[in-house]
Amino acid sequence: MDALTGRLADGRARLLGATVSRTAGRWFVSFTVETDREIPAQPSQRQRTGGTVGVDLGVKHLAVLSTGETVANPQRHAASLRKLRRASRAYARSRPGSAGRRKRAATLARIHARVANQRRDELHKLTTRLARSHDVIVAEDLHVAGMVRNRRLARAVSDTAMGEIRRQLAYKSAWCGSPACTSRTAGIHPRRPAPAVAGETQA
Repeated sequence: MDALTGRLADGRARLLGATVSRTAGRWFVSFTVETDREIPAQPSQRQRTGGTVGVDLGVKHLAVLSTGETVANPQRHAASLRKLRRASRAYARSRPGSAGRRKRAATLARIHARVANQRRDELHKLTTRLARSHDVIVAEDLHVAGMVRNRRLARAVSDTAMGEIRRQLAYKSAWCGSPACTSRTAGIHPRRPAPAVAGETQA
């Protein structure tokens, strides 16, 4: 917030609007701001040292990097599944329009919001670290829509948010002055194993 107020005070940003929203009993305000972002002309020394990295997204592991690093999949939704089921059953048993039903609906919403916030925080930390540490990022272009249609994979694939990881890598790498996140179309079928992409780029 201090960074925003500082930019507004010295004229480096212009406030266009604000949106107030309520999620799981909490109120949020999001600002639409017009500002010039300073993008480096070239990758930093840290990025050049890291070089090119391949990112292989998956279900068992959230990501396997060409450097040999394995990023564990925290499986936030699966970890909270018991709580979600209990809260869902309690909500279904409650009487429509009653105070108890509203209370149980709020409890269920808080669990969903907590899972989403944990997942979002972990994805942002991972993608920010990769964008700041490598000058080229090669990510798998998985057929996520097809994988979600597979009922055996749908829950696990949705929990990893593969599409969100690729989206964040694309804009964050551009912000850090490195080439935009390069994807290779793999044509992956939801029942077939994903090929490795480490170190491969597509023009």
